[in-house]
Amino acid sequence: MKLLKSQFTRTLTLIGLLMLSGCYISSRTTTFSELEQTSNQKYPIRALTVDSTLYTFDTFAFTDSTLSGKGSRKKNGSMQKFEGTLKFSNIVLIERIHSNYWKAFWIIPMTVAIIGGISQMSQPSEFNIRRPIGGSCPFIYSFNGTDFILEAEAFSTAVSRSMETQTFHVLPSLATVKNKLTIRIKNERPETHMINSVHLYTADSRNGSSVVLDTENNLWTVKNALPPVKASDHSGRDVLKLLSKKDGLYWKSDLNNMSGQSKYRDTLYVQFTIPGGKHNATLIVDAINTDLMTLGYRFASTILGDESLKFYRALDEDTELKKLVQEGIQKSSLLVEIWNGKNWEKVGTIPPAADVVPFTRAVRLNNPDHLISPLKVRLSSMTDVWHINTLSIDFNQDRPLTLYPLELTSVKASNHGTNLKENISKSDSSYVMLLPPEYMDMTFAATTTYDIQNPVYVLTVRGYLYEWIPDAKDITAPVFPGWLNDMDRVELLKYLVRHEDILFPQVYAKWIRVNQK
Repeated sequence: MKLLKSQFTRTLTLIGLLMLSGCYISSRTTTFSELEQTSNQKYPIRALTVDSTLYTFDTFAFTDSTLSGKGSRKKNGSMQKFEGTLKFSNIVLIERIHSNYWKAFWIIPMTVAIIGGISQMSQPSEFNIRRPIGGSCPFIYSFNGTDFILEAEAFSTAVSRSMETQTFHVLPSLATVKNKLTIRIKNERPETHMINSVHLYTADSRNGSSVVLDTENNLWTVKNALPPVKASDHSGRDVLKLLSKKDGLYWKSDLNNMSGQSKYRDTLYVQFTIPGGKHNATLIVDAINTDLMTLGYRFASTILGDESLKFYRALDEDTELKKLVQEGIQKSSLLVEIWNGKNWEKVGTIPPAADVVPFTRAVRLNNPDHLISPLKVRLSSMTDVWHINTLSIDFNQDRPLTLYPLELTSVKASNHGTNLKENISKSDSSYVMLLPPEYMDMTFAATTTYDIQNPVYVLTVRGYLYEWIPDAKDITAPVFPGWLNDMDRVELLKYLVRHEDILFPQVYAKWIRVNQK
């Protein structure tokens, strides 16, 4: 009996879309008690099997190895009455049908079982997960002594295990309460978040200056940020007023560069005056990303159809596909160049945060030969991915601030009753998984042995995510040349990414319609 229950638990481990062999997950698992509770509350359930058949049980019972019930089954649009038994080893997903914010409480959201060698599966459109508008990735909250304040979002573009990454975030609202610092990471999206490690650092900004992270994750003080003296965009518009003050008024694309001829690129041209004797500078960007990347993902899901989960597996195994996705992220990044007197020279790239939280990032300019006044800066990115509030430049110290680690004292997740400190204390094969609307609270010791007079805090989070397959009913079906229709869906997507002239016009046409509503 214990062996069978152990096997069942392993089979139904909550691991997002798929588990790769050799990766051990530390997180909540679905147990008999959860199914028993669902049965006692008389909730109906739906079960998805390896052959993509969707079973709805109005009533059900279970043993150590089987699930039995009466209801219906549906495959390829055909619905039939059903009364019978399924083996747990053939089930990849069980959903408890219960109305709430997400329209469903996911017991086993989009899993691949360890037992059975399942290579792919699909999510029927009937699941209808509600996708909130905007954003992706884990939300980071700081406790300021009274409330949890939303500060940032972590590893937003790490859309599979092979793209796992670590992101850095300044937490200006974090405050000491009873010698403790408390941070919450919460999943508020229809996604599976796999958190590998979390670390909190402090630095001393003794003069009370604000701080900013650059693209190399170095922390700099900002003492006297100067606005540009000239600013225009690709259409020749004077946008100096929009970029000079942090007032919530953003420069936004005029959408004129939505063609293959312009390569779907927005461009800003900015000039700064350099005070005499200054040889090092920090270019600061205050911005927010639009929902265009989310729309692109939804559009891709209509192309993939029921092969969406095959795509995620391919992303972990297909080097060409991974490279194409990384190139897409690169195109969505903000490219920063300066004029060196002869040509435009790349000095940094700011990746998209891909979230709903305004953020600040910087590019460090350390080549004194190129800091000639007026300093000419060119910023470019994929059309309408970036809305920019301010651009400024600060001439400050030659060295970044030193980061000192703070002790992690406890970790508790809303779905787990034990301390998960060991799971996120280092980057290894142990993860904490969060499903919506779950969260994880971490406390750190505020006391340090360092002489810090004015502490500022930086949080690092390492992990990855899998987006749940969205409801694509509001996405117009893409139109392709007929000879593409019989192509494997993943191969078709790869082909379209390589041929933007076919894909981009349809994505941007939809984007315009969305923004006109």
